[in-house]
Amino acid sequence: MAKRYYWLKLKEGFFGGDDVKIIQGQENGPEYIVFWLKLLLRSISQEEPGRLRYKNSIPYNEKILSTVTDTDIDIVRSAMKLFGELEMIRIDEAGTIWIDDVRELVGSESSSAARVRKHREKQKMLPSNARNVTGNNCNENCNREKRREEIEKRRGGEQNSPLFAETEEEPCAIDPDEELPD
Repeated sequence: MAKRYYWLKLKEGFFGGDDVKIIQGQENGPEYIVFWLKLLLRSISQEEPGRLRYKNSIPYNEKILSTVTDTDIDIVRSAMKLFGELEMIRIDEAGTIWIDDVRELVGSESSSAARVRKHREKQKMLPSNARNVTGNNCNENCNREKRREEIEKRRGGEQNSPLFAETEEEPCAIDPDEELPD
């Protein structure tokens, strides 16, 4: 099964938002913001983005959150209280923590999509003529076709018009009765 990658898309004005400014203004504001970001990251990889449970049968509590986020228990307690007051989270009767706005912040892709995206980025970095190279050189075939069209125009239906053939060096004059190379 292909691995799936998730990321958090923070808006440019994330730190200028009212809730974040209020949090930052608190005594341990910077620690609360880091803890908030850790909660957001945990919530995006859940079965249902925005839902936080340790296991299906075990809801997160302050002690578990402190341990898994490597955050001081006092920071967790006060931050969770503040997040609830600001309506950034809600906790249902089963103990599940919900972050309702997280769906707007989630991006994801599979490992194969990431591989294809990286390949396309590499292709964009190559010079345009290198991108079109396949088993047989497309540019050479395209140029040969253009020269044939040009020759036909110059001929104007006459078989005795001077022709130019394509070689590995410079184009040179050839016998007008000679067949064109395939």
